[in-house]
Amino acid sequence: METVLCSVPVEAPGDKLRRKRSEGQGCIQPKVAITSLNHWAEKNGFPTCKFYDIDMLYPSNDHIEKYFKENKADVVGLSAVVSTSYLQVKRIARIIRETNKNAFIVCGGYLTAAANTVLRKTEVDVCVIGDGEIAWAGILKFMKEHLEIGTDKIDIDKLLKVKGIAIIDENKKLRFSGYGQRLQNCDMTFPSFEYLKSGLLGDNE
Repeated sequence: METVLCSVPVEAPGDKLRRKRSEGQGCIQPKVAITSLNHWAEKNGFPTCKFYDIDMLYPSNDHIEKYFKENKADVVGLSAVVSTSYLQVKRIARIIRETNKNAFIVCGGYLTAAANTVLRKTEVDVCVIGDGEIAWAGILKFMKEHLEIGTDKIDIDKLLKVKGIAIIDENKKLRFSGYGQRLQNCDMTFPSFEYLKSGLLGDNE
């Protein structure tokens, strides 16, 4: 099973950056949530999730399409840290769906406080609400079993056994599985800078 985690920019699609993220005096915050999601997935026996740092690289639609053609993912996680990421999530999820119609697209971050809108207005399949590490591992476990069965239909009732997720069911109703567990402090880890670098696809500047 192939998985990709993606950071999501906060600017509106089409906005031009005045300079690269790396050019400027302000510090660049590491994607702590994404490194934590990957660490918890690895700790639960899953292979390393590929990382595509869309926020840092700020690629065009064509570049995103090219990436997902070359990296066919079964599960894609979009980390939308703030509400202004909504239009970017809509854009990126649409490109992923057009490139790979079978990808299972997961959105997490503060944007998912508006899960009802995200799920109804974008190509996102499921939203993670609250801390995402345990839910992410649960989703990966569900998808691994789902892919082994080899059916196209998602078993929503089974998926909803994962705490901390929201999904639209076959009756077009929003369903929420309840808030999930938070990681204990002893289970947290420092960001892996090698992992963060992998998301730059060789553009290490």
